[in-house]
Amino acid sequence: MRAPAIYTGGRPRSVERFIDRARGTARQPSEPKARFYGSDGRELKRPGIQGFACLTEKAFEHQGRLVYFEAAAFVDTLHDGRSKSVLFDHDASRQYGGSSAGLVFANTVRGLAFRMPIASTTDGRAVFDNVKDGQRACVSVGVAIEDFKTQNIGGYDVDVIARATLKEISLCRQGAVPETFATIVDLEDEEPDLWLAARAPRFAAMKPASNVDARVKRITEALARLKA
Repeated sequence: MRAPAIYTGGRPRSVERFIDRARGTARQPSEPKARFYGSDGRELKRPGIQGFACLTEKAFEHQGRLVYFEAAAFVDTLHDGRSKSVLFDHDASRQYGGSSAGLVFANTVRGLAFRMPIASTTDGRAVFDNVKDGQRACVSVGVAIEDFKTQNIGGYDVDVIARATLKEISLCRQGAVPETFATIVDLEDEEPDLWLAARAPRFAAMKPASNVDARVKRITEALARLKA
């Protein structure tokens, strides 16, 4: 009688396939890698999005109130170790990236800059198409206000926010803060340090043209004079 065979290489493939089918997890073909092209037709080596998620020291109107983020409003939250998400239209069910996908921020003299690589996935394609086509090329922040005071400026009550906890940023059709934006970039061509990149005139020049309400502009200027 022959001795029983001893199998040392794991389960036979036929057994693995049977188990996969039984569990409903049969292996599917891998998703083809997405390829992304810039406006000049050149394939992007390391596609990404970047821009300003919020501008500080600029008044804006939100839900019937005038709001103004101080320059240091986001400093603490950028170092709290909590994950931040990228959503569409502040909809938590439509998450398309976040800290675990390489989302980073920098607090600059202009405001809160952000950058995120675009993954070669269906979600990455959605982000790329919506930003490139201008469908969601504006950005809005989802925050919890930690410290603020209301000041009367030129006859208007303005909520001046000293500290806020950042929860998420959203790609949207129209942001509350004028001149926030997201744009497609090839990260291969960008300054690796986002803080340095966001200080360059080229970074801000990427934004689309936008109109700033005259009243909001006057309030911003008045607040600047008070701080002088």
